[in-house]
Amino acid sequence: MLSGMVQELTKGSYKIKYHADGIDKDPIEIDFTPPFKRIDMIEGLEQIAGLNIPKDLSSDETNQYLKDACLKHGIKCPPPETTARLLDKVILYPVPLTVLSILSLIFNFFFLCEG
Repeated sequence: MLSGMVQELTKGSYKIKYHADGIDKDPIEIDFTPPFKRIDMIEGLEQIAGLNIPKDLSSDETNQYLKDACLKHGIKCPPPETTARLLDKVILYPVPLTVLSILSLIFNFFFLCEG
């Protein structure tokens, strides 16, 4: 599905160029040729950001953990501070993530949401 979307947008290619450091810098190439590596959103976020998110995402403990992570890293999450909103903010926080790892996490999140 994702590869097909990229192919449609690029008029036949699975590869896109992304100017991570601005249009005046050399772009990086992101290859969406299937199959591409999928990363579990929570496990990937924990590994990349050095977090240890409680497994029960519906628990008050998880919500508080994510609130504390946001506070620690200066991430703002306006009310309501639901676990879903906090995860959304934490996953996009610019810790030392590569563009590819961010894209993998985000795309995996969207696949989870689709069902």
